[in-house]
Amino acid sequence: MQRTRLNLSALRGSHLPRPHQPDLTLTKLADSDSAVTLSRRELLGLAGAAAVSMQPLSKAVGAALLGRFELVGGRKRLAFKLGGRERWVIDTRSFSGSPVLRCYKAANRIHIELAGAKYPGTNLPADMVCELKRGIVGWRMKLKLGLGGFESEVPFERWLAGEEPARATVNVRASVCRLGSGPGLKLSGPAEAEFCPTWTLRLNGPAVATMSGRDTKIVSDSVTLSLLSSRNPSLMSQPAAKRTLITLERGKRAWRLEQTLSAPDDGKLVAADNAFDVICVEAGESSTGQVRQALVAQSAADKSQLSFQPGGSLAESDGESFRLPLRNARYAVAFDSTGNQTALMADFDKDPVWLRMDGCSVQVGDGTGSAPFELVSLNGKVKEMRCEPALLGIAAPLHGAIVDPAPAVEAARVQFVSGTTKVAQQPPVLRTPPRRGQQPPPREQPPTREQLPARQQPPTRQQPPAGQILIRPERIEALIPLVPFIVTVLRPEDLLVLRFQFVNFVLKTESGQPARLMRIKPDKPAYIIVHFPPQHIAEQAFLEQAPEVSGLEGAMEDDSPVPPPVESRLAGASRLAFRVPDDVSEIP
Repeated sequence: MQRTRLNLSALRGSHLPRPHQPDLTLTKLADSDSAVTLSRRELLGLAGAAAVSMQPLSKAVGAALLGRFELVGGRKRLAFKLGGRERWVIDTRSFSGSPVLRCYKAANRIHIELAGAKYPGTNLPADMVCELKRGIVGWRMKLKLGLGGFESEVPFERWLAGEEPARATVNVRASVCRLGSGPGLKLSGPAEAEFCPTWTLRLNGPAVATMSGRDTKIVSDSVTLSLLSSRNPSLMSQPAAKRTLITLERGKRAWRLEQTLSAPDDGKLVAADNAFDVICVEAGESSTGQVRQALVAQSAADKSQLSFQPGGSLAESDGESFRLPLRNARYAVAFDSTGNQTALMADFDKDPVWLRMDGCSVQVGDGTGSAPFELVSLNGKVKEMRCEPALLGIAAPLHGAIVDPAPAVEAARVQFVSGTTKVAQQPPVLRTPPRRGQQPPPREQPPTREQLPARQQPPTRQQPPAGQILIRPERIEALIPLVPFIVTVLRPEDLLVLRFQFVNFVLKTESGQPARLMRIKPDKPAYIIVHFPPQHIAEQAFLEQAPEVSGLEGAMEDDSPVPPPVESRLAGASRLAFRVPDDVSEIP
């Protein structure tokens, strides 16, 4: 039996399955109360539709102008085409159960039945009866669905084009599925239903969907059922052959999911109320009938609704316990009889926070190329953690001086490490092998940038080392990179300003120990470089009295004072480098 495991790569990049959104039309654009962003392709399409809609024709005539549809296929698969594109596909291979497809065609009538079909991975019937009749202008469709007693009549061409959904009032009483040995999902009560050609069924009604288990109960007034194809992304590392996506929306209801989140033994996750707004359940079924399921809860707002609080005595600048804000959270669960796998992915907040430790403070947050926060658990036990926010600033105080916080090197990061959890590794970087027939250079003489093909050019800027904060119950230890970190200090007595740069050093702080500089490579020289500001200035001078020299009367008449500003020139900055003795491995 194949285990159900999460597609961690898709979660990191938020490449997740979503219910199909029908094409945007002028009618939907006019009915929308919110702002709509259009692509160039959508704008051109709407322009063409506008040209048609401006004609003084009725809706029925407008439907006819959409073009004639075409029905193609056989006993296993039927497809309705409109404008040369497949709009509605009825494929028995997309359903579970024992689906049977029947079709009867006449000159002015088409009858289609789908019987014995179920939405894959669920107990919901997908049976359907479609009756098409030709009218004066266009065709009319009467549609019956096996779920909830759905019955609707709609202009067929407009429905195919996405201009008008099939609507009906339904009353559902169905158990959707059991998610592993955990919560069950059911539909109940009256609802307003809409069905689209993409096999998307949306139900809106009070408490129409309920997900309940031992530790949680989720109620939703809006649920969407969608069939997924092989082209749609999956929550699972090995997607099932047939899949259904069930999407629950929170709306104005209260959802509490924080009790289901797993955290390291020496840390915890703090969630705000209603940290998640949408839950998507992916239910699949293999060709042998094995049911596999996973879900993901997501936050719709791009603001911090979740925070990670590491262990130890870490504090913020105001003395409160340190919390690392997280946004765009994705919490996923893969249900499996051998043990449920969970993963929490989130981006770091755009507003950085200061972390105070013994001897220094660092500013962390979202940065260029930052990997998302990641917690992977099995049966409630955290197995891997990756918490590497960007290192944005450093404040390291010096005795007897005022120190300004300094920005860190671009792309530097701080790595939080739990003492009991494995560190999740970055995905490996794939390198392009030499082209066929190309002789690789000798190992002792690596190729230069000019010798490499364009696609193998290395980056011009070397990736800086990551700072590391080791968090264990007994102590906190931090290694902060100082390349090319430059700290600016001010001596209060005489306002002397100096800038210090450290080469081959790392700043180390540890609980109960003073901060100190540690030599990184013992066999390499280490330097402390002092940057001095300009110390000399030359200004234009004017003589107070012209000299009385024979024969030179009037020669200095042009040297009279002029209104400010006067000409001046400032000397450049200077540096003084000190080589640290080779036997010195650390400096307080």
